[in-house]
Amino acid sequence: MARVKVEKGIAYDDVRKKYYVTFDYGIVDGKQFKQTKTYDKKRDAQRALKEFQASKTNGDLVIPSTITLSEWLNWWMDNIIIHNAAKTTVYGYRNIIRHIELASGGKVLQKLTATDIQGYLSDIQKKLSSNTALKHYTLMRTALDVAVNQDILKFNPAYKVIPPNKVKKVIHFYDKEELRQLLKIAEGTREEIIIKLGIFLGLRRGEIAGLKWHNVDFDNRLVHIRETRTTAGSVSIEKGVKTEESERVLYLSEPIYLALREEYKKQEIIKAEKGHKYKNQNYVVCWEDGRPIRPNYISELFTNFINRNGLKPLTLHGLRHSFASLANYAQNTLYDTSKMLGHSTPSTTSDIYTHQYRESHTEQLDKMAKLLE
Repeated sequence: MARVKVEKGIAYDDVRKKYYVTFDYGIVDGKQFKQTKTYDKKRDAQRALKEFQASKTNGDLVIPSTITLSEWLNWWMDNIIIHNAAKTTVYGYRNIIRHIELASGGKVLQKLTATDIQGYLSDIQKKLSSNTALKHYTLMRTALDVAVNQDILKFNPAYKVIPPNKVKKVIHFYDKEELRQLLKIAEGTREEIIIKLGIFLGLRRGEIAGLKWHNVDFDNRLVHIRETRTTAGSVSIEKGVKTEESERVLYLSEPIYLALREEYKKQEIIKAEKGHKYKNQNYVVCWEDGRPIRPNYISELFTNFINRNGLKPLTLHGLRHSFASLANYAQNTLYDTSKMLGHSTPSTTSDIYTHQYRESHTEQLDKMAKLLE
């Protein structure tokens, strides 16, 4: 016997013992679109049809789609992210998406489950750090949120996933004696200006690479931190500082003031000697012909300098941490240190340098208690 209509939208096949439900989506891309599913029990068929009709009435119906996870991520990048994010962010996202495509890119988006995402995260944590895996999770969750907003998904399966733990990075820095030794060895070297910008101003690598002479005010002994240079693959990018708070004005203490004056004079002499061959781009940290040094290579120069001189291992960013340590030694307030570092809030500074400020608080509380002895 052929299928027999049981009620509107539901038919029964007494040979296969199945209930057939027809879901009518209406006109999709100029054509009538219907989908049929089978159920073993009549009540399940009725429940499914009722839920479908309710979604249609409420306007939250999701049209079936064969778009894959890879296709969606690339649509999200090309239509949203590329127009709203920095080039460095776009570059980083593209790298993450390449990882996802290799592992799960062919998965149909509407069939993607929390289990699929959890499995992917588990696999990449065998190769990458927990913090990097967290970036993968955050990207996927954000992109799937947009799929929900665009009516491609009814809900975001990423919210059912247990995300990777964020591991707090260990802060490495030099103490006062180690910094004195570093400064002594750096005197007269090409790395000197890089090292002093890190120690005495606490600049980020991009801020060191992006600092230009027109932002150095010798008359008032001030430096304006307005620009930064970073890399996206092999391309160097010049842009403004990362946040409003990162744009700041810092006082030039004697060591960095003299170092900058000396560097400026040296560059002026070289400029006069080379004439039109000098590629003047106004950067403080540059090659002898005036070309700016790539941010990544500035880090390499510093690391090689540390290794070459047999010093305790330290990264270029470790100079910024050392600056924060000096500020703590000098008993600067958390607020002032935060402003000098260009952090968005003092809590950011406190979160990064918890250990140092915990020690400072201990000393302060001891001093307070002794006042009552």
